[in-house]
Amino acid sequence: MNATPLSRCDQAEREELARLLPAAGDPELSPSRHLLLKEHLMNTVADHNRRIRARRPRSRRTLALRIALPAGLAAAGIAIAASAGHPAAGTPHASHGPVTAVTISAAGYTLQSSTDHTVTLTVVNAKNEIDLVGLQRDLDRVGAHAHVYAGDPTCNNGISVINNGPALQGLPGAPASDSTHAGLNVADEGRATVLKVTPDKIPADDTLYLYFPLARTSPADTYRDFQIGMLRGTIPTCLPAQTYTDPFAAQETKH
Repeated sequence: MNATPLSRCDQAEREELARLLPAAGDPELSPSRHLLLKEHLMNTVADHNRRIRARRPRSRRTLALRIALPAGLAAAGIAIAASAGHPAAGTPHASHGPVTAVTISAAGYTLQSSTDHTVTLTVVNAKNEIDLVGLQRDLDRVGAHAHVYAGDPTCNNGISVINNGPALQGLPGAPASDSTHAGLNVADEGRATVLKVTPDKIPADDTLYLYFPLARTSPADTYRDFQIGMLRGTIPTCLPAQTYTDPFAAQETKH
């Protein structure tokens, strides 16, 4: 549709109005005003982040084998040596046929298995003594080839803590590609840490390990520090315990 042309009278009125109205202002801020607003914005963001950190418990979670994901894990009390006679490297664990969806809720965690063979572990981020022995039993129940460790103060097998932990050195780690192939994914969702993995895709000579270093030294803080990854071959019979120091309590002592 064509636009209706303006008459000479209309055009004259538009020109007169344009002459009477003030010129449009410059929308650009002066350098000093721009800097002031930028500093105010940065201070607001920093203050918001400080309040968020103060409300949430401080925790350290690491995903082993340099996988670029947030960390999380699970743990059980007694370590079991890996069985001998594994199939060739890289061969996934055999599926045991159709899987029935299962949901298990226990102290400090929820475990779910779905019909697509995915296993989801949700660890609650709150002071609570997690039932680690029960967790190992439940992982076995849903067919996850996993081993859960509670940090052992008497463990002396050459595996040691890096700096202040929870990372360890001396573990018989599997290649990072094995974790990727098994769909290992860990996400910190604020009030809970969620682990997802497909057990059928874990190579037959690998074991998913879940390590809670504070489980015996500070049971109520078990959720704060944990680590997850893949081990290749014979797994350790124990992993060392670590200790937890409340940073807020340390600050109050100084004052």
